[in-house]
Amino acid sequence: MSGLGISYMQDLLPHAPGRATTLFSNTFPAGQLMAGPLLGLAQQFSYRLAFGIGAAMCTTGLLILLLLRPKVRAAAVPAAVAA
Repeated sequence: MSGLGISYMQDLLPHAPGRATTLFSNTFPAGQLMAGPLLGLAQQFSYRLAFGIGAAMCTTGLLILLLLRPKVRAAAVPAAVAA
């Protein structure tokens, strides 16, 4: 399961596999940086807030993936078929 995310990133950037790997790898430290303050907020108010924030972040991530997915290109027609 953990390899699916990197495969998706490499599909988004087919001509830059190193960049796709780096972007995917950098998401974990960025997530950890965001998780610390959010966990502090959840401890201050209630742990139900942590589940709500997690659900909101998952929904936001899904919307970003859906909005920024690459467009499907039409297959090129060979010249012999077109003539």
